[in-house]
Amino acid sequence: MKLSEVLAGARLKTALSKRLGQTEIAGLEYDSRRVGPGFLFFAFPGAKADGRKFAGEAMTRGAAAVAS
Repeated sequence: MKLSEVLAGARLKTALSKRLGQTEIAGLEYDSRRVGPGFLFFAFPGAKADGRKFAGEAMTRGAAAVAS
């Protein structure tokens, strides 16, 4: 599924570029330790940790994009 399809209907602060919107997404994950190549990582503040602190780790593991 393309990133633009995954995020369809979401209120984005910044519009997706056409190129970024065409990015293929292999999976969705909120735990950076389980991110695989092509995943969309959701980096949000949680009850125990702030997922935004792990965006870099998710990208290192192959995330295609980070939503925060």
